This record gives sequence, structure tokens and C-alpha cells, in this order.
Amino acid sequence: MRADLNDREVYKSNPQLWMLGLTDNSVMYGYVWNGTKTKKPLPNRITNIEVTAQAESVDKGIVSILYSFDNFDDCRQENQARAASKL
Repeated sequence: MRADLNDREVYKSNPQLWMLGLTDNSVMYGYVWNGTKTKKPLPNRITNIEVTAQAESVDKGIVSILYSFDNFDDCRQENQARAASKL
């Protein structure tokens, strides 16, 4: 996924419009690095990195970064087993 609308000239000259677009979901920003499709492997057993941007207003925004690791399924099973043992 790659959706970078920030390169449009209107957003460069008036970044508040980009933030407004993020606020009302008329524009989006997101980028994913898939470890199997990069020139070099991602470090530390990371399989994917996802970056997204959201805005609460024209002057308040959030950038989120999500790291996925190759042992995700193992960790989920371990957490499920731990939760089940507490029942």
C-alpha cells in the first residue's frame, strides 16, 4: 500500500488543506514496507512496517507506526493459552 497525496502542489503550498483532508478522510497517507520485497532484509526479525497519518484537526495530527515480527503467530498463541489458563 502506498498512498502519498502530500506531493500535490496544493498541499505543499497550504498544508492545512492536507490536514483538513486527513480530518474528513478525503485524503490519506500510508506506506508499508514488506520485508520480502525490500532490497535489504528488515532488521530484528521485522516482517512489515506500516506508517499511517491521521488528523484530529488542521493543527493536530497523529502518525502511527506498526511493526510486525516473524513470531507474531507464536506470540498470539502464547497469549491465548495464557488467557485460557486464567479462566
